[in-house]
Amino acid sequence: MKNLLWFLLILTAPARAQEPVQLETVLSQAALHYPLSRQRDLVNESRHFSLAALNRAYLPQLNINGQATYQSAVTELPIKIPLPGFEMESPDKDQYKVVADVSQVVYDGGAIYRQKGVQKTSARVEQEKINVEMQKMRERVRQLFLGVLMLDEQVQQITLVDADLQSGIKRMESAVKNGSAFRSQLAQLRAEELKNNQRRTELLNTRRTLLKTLSLFTGIEFADDTRFMKPAISHSFGNTFSLQRPELGLFMAQDSMVAAQGKLIGSKSLPKLSLFAQGGYGRPGLNMLDNDFAWFYLAGARLSWNLGALYSLHAERKVNRISRSSLQIQKELYLLNANITVEQYRNEMEKYQKLLLDDAGILSLREEIMNASRAQLQNGLITAADYLRDVHAADQARQAELLHRLQLLQVQLDYTDYISQP
Repeated sequence: MKNLLWFLLILTAPARAQEPVQLETVLSQAALHYPLSRQRDLVNESRHFSLAALNRAYLPQLNINGQATYQSAVTELPIKIPLPGFEMESPDKDQYKVVADVSQVVYDGGAIYRQKGVQKTSARVEQEKINVEMQKMRERVRQLFLGVLMLDEQVQQITLVDADLQSGIKRMESAVKNGSAFRSQLAQLRAEELKNNQRRTELLNTRRTLLKTLSLFTGIEFADDTRFMKPAISHSFGNTFSLQRPELGLFMAQDSMVAAQGKLIGSKSLPKLSLFAQGGYGRPGLNMLDNDFAWFYLAGARLSWNLGALYSLHAERKVNRISRSSLQIQKELYLLNANITVEQYRNEMEKYQKLLLDDAGILSLREEIMNASRAQLQNGLITAADYLRDVHAADQARQAELLHRLQLLQVQLDYTDYISQP
């Protein structure tokens, strides 16, 4: 508990932490803070009380009934016995009875046990549904995290462009002083510098919005200068893999629940045996010829068999088999789509790896051209517009390389969410 408190204190510290924030830290905290995570405890609590209620069905069941009646006729002997002083009194037409009935299940065809199985698998289905939704939350948080990384990289690229512009401005200022360039060309470069600052402002504002969204997901207050660490990819991405998706766990739980429901159907058609005891007070008692209030009791065994359940047994079992077959089809369809998605991820990774190889060559050439343009600008061989064109071309090459690099990282992270190496 003490370690957990220290861990939470470290996570909730705002900008004081000097270490960059890691993706797994954000995902772990989001899993704790996300409201749906509290639903797990409610599902477990509901399961506990439902099973406790079913277990009580094994205990003796007590019922108390009372009734007062008035009937139009009572049982009378059709003959009179001719004995002096002998007279048989007829029961009163108003009769009263209070009865306590205690019954104990001996055999119920496994109905209670099967109901407990259905309840357990139903709770498992709810937990797996939560896992599916939590996975969607993880994907969204990861997208926000990568979005912050993308913006950080773009801000760094703007800093490089700013350095190129500053170098050009200094050279142009020198050329203007020497009379070898017009002030309009210098104004062009300074206008581009201001435009570059606007880009930085827009990116930082977008970054702040993403940080606030991440704060809502995690409960951590991220400062504007919070640094994020680029996730490391340790998987080898081989040809063999096994899917580790929560949707598969949901299919398994749903199949178990349908199977448990099928077993419950069979128990409905079996006979049920119980012991019972009754005790009461009323008029008349068990002796119908006694017209006074009396105590009475009786005990025995009770056998019941609902033969009407046999009429629908076949149909219910067929519906149950159809449900299991439908789940199997849904699972096969999901596996097909998941395998297609995995193949798409592999193709995407291969594509971005090839693009990055070309990006390296393009960027190297663009920077070489820009450096040459900088020298030509100073010597008055090209205009400021020509230099800006080469600066923009180099910037676009950097942006393309940055985009492909982060897209490759995103695809790799998505891929590892789908598979784990055996």
